[in-house]
Amino acid sequence: MGQMKYRYLAYSLIFVLGLSACHSERNNDQQAEASELVDSKEVSNESPVIEFASMVKDLGALSEGEQVITYFKYENTGDAPLLIQSIKAGCGCTVPLWSEEPLKPGDLEDIKVIFNTSGKHGNQNIRISVNSNARNSLINLAIKAVVTDTQ
Repeated sequence: MGQMKYRYLAYSLIFVLGLSACHSERNNDQQAEASELVDSKEVSNESPVIEFASMVKDLGALSEGEQVITYFKYENTGDAPLLIQSIKAGCGCTVPLWSEEPLKPGDLEDIKVIFNTSGKHGNQNIRISVNSNARNSLINLAIKAVVTDTQ
């Protein structure tokens, strides 16, 4: 009976080692297949990049009640089309207007901003948030002015 236990133990050990070897080969095959899939897919790193000529427009001294139009010039310096998704002004006195068409790489465009000074007095610093599909997706612009009372 003693030899029977050793044989059983030996066969069990061989069986377990055989299973682990098969399992290991399957894992290696699966890893190789996954690696091939990643290598065979075309991975695109193309993305738009938005760059502004100026991030702040100082409109200087303005009289209360004036409406002033200014422009923020920007360029797509990336390698994919740029799309501005939204622009939000920090004040209802400021209205941004922009093209909803995608901007090709290398092209220039303007954001038109209308600033209404009605009801404004003193130093003004209006933030304008530009959200796009660019790598640098959120940009903050600003309009500065000093509004004086009309007489």
